[in-house]
Amino acid sequence: MKKANFTWIKNNGIYVLLFIMTLLVRMRIEHSVDDLWYANVLDQYNLWDYLYERYFTWAGRMIPEAVGALITHWPIMVWRVVDSLIYVGIAWMLGRILGEANRYIRLICCTLWMTYPYMHMNSAGYVITTVNYTWPLFFVLVCVYLLKELLNGRKLRWWEIVLNILCLLYPANTEQGAAVLFGTYFLVIIYYLFQKKKAPIMVYVCWGLTIAALIFFATCPGISARLSDETALLFPEFEGLSFIRKLEIGVTSGLYHFVFLENTMYALFTLVLWRVSRQYARCDHERVLCAVPFVLSMCFSMFSSVFYSWFPDLAYFRTSLTRMGTLFTGQPATIFPCLVYAVTIAAILYCLYLFSRENWLHTLLLVAFIALGFGARVMLGFSASIWASSDRTYMYMYTAFIMSIVYMLNVSKNERLKAGIFWLTVLTGLCSYISLMAGYLYLN
Repeated sequence: MKKANFTWIKNNGIYVLLFIMTLLVRMRIEHSVDDLWYANVLDQYNLWDYLYERYFTWAGRMIPEAVGALITHWPIMVWRVVDSLIYVGIAWMLGRILGEANRYIRLICCTLWMTYPYMHMNSAGYVITTVNYTWPLFFVLVCVYLLKELLNGRKLRWWEIVLNILCLLYPANTEQGAAVLFGTYFLVIIYYLFQKKKAPIMVYVCWGLTIAALIFFATCPGISARLSDETALLFPEFEGLSFIRKLEIGVTSGLYHFVFLENTMYALFTLVLWRVSRQYARCDHERVLCAVPFVLSMCFSMFSSVFYSWFPDLAYFRTSLTRMGTLFTGQPATIFPCLVYAVTIAAILYCLYLFSRENWLHTLLLVAFIALGFGARVMLGFSASIWASSDRTYMYMYTAFIMSIVYMLNVSKNERLKAGIFWLTVLTGLCSYISLMAGYLYLN
């Protein structure tokens, strides 16, 4: 019995600790911003009438709207516990997807997830923002885990099939969640086609459901009405932008957040990418080139204040992103920030090329992680609420970086690198947590 208890604590103690730490943070949070409006919804409508009105006037997110109306109507302690469980559940699912039998993977998934800037969830009120962003992410990861099991040849039980469909419905009823799920199942189908194999029927069922969700969004009258209102109120210039300009806004805004702003997660990603890809370099110039993403992240992101004090003429890079994007052909100075983006992307792709010498499938998975996370942000370029949505829309990119970091470490045979990165993520995770708690204690 003692041995069984010890084994359970060894395998799950990190999640218990993470739950306690997470709940302590949530105990400092009260309803704010949009939470206050949602908290009164059920005092004026019954749930069905409210959803009916929202469908025609504002949103297509029927499931998150229903959950948001209910959770804000109940005592906030309900949200505190549920959100803490889901927060821990995300770290748990990441560990299950990337190496469920590997204790190192479980630990580093927890420490990396602690590094995610949870303050991003405060842009419209913590309760409503988590219901629309963090919670769908958890269910996306559940779907990905079941997909992984399916691709590994395991036949899903009937209740797992039901669970998969139920979990899929929540994130598929959010724009970013639907896009990520669509892309995930699409890439799996393409992979099977190239392998000249037949994909499991469940993959097609799930892909069909995400297509239906996207059609639902495209035909929802409330989304059209909201687009008109938000364009007039938040981004009047949006209506006159070309497709290329909207795409450029989505791309450069996604890159700007990581390349030109201080970002610990991106710095960790470039560090691991450099150290892992370096193992497959065959000459000195390859070893130098694979360090480029990390060097750029140190100069323009993590230690940008020092870098710009040395090169003040480049300080405008930090303000290069405008509401209309970054690249303007009539202004030559805007070319240089875009050049940094281009060099960064090229250098990351080169590192992934070196990594493919170990196994091309590893590289394809890393590209898929990054492309899906980045695509979830790029699609916001086609929404007038791109700037109003703020930093919460980068969440899938952060998750993609976490998955990429963990996957590269799992593949790497360098035990010293694994140990070093683990303790570095422990440090960054604890610093992020302390900073978060200090902020709440100061504000309250």
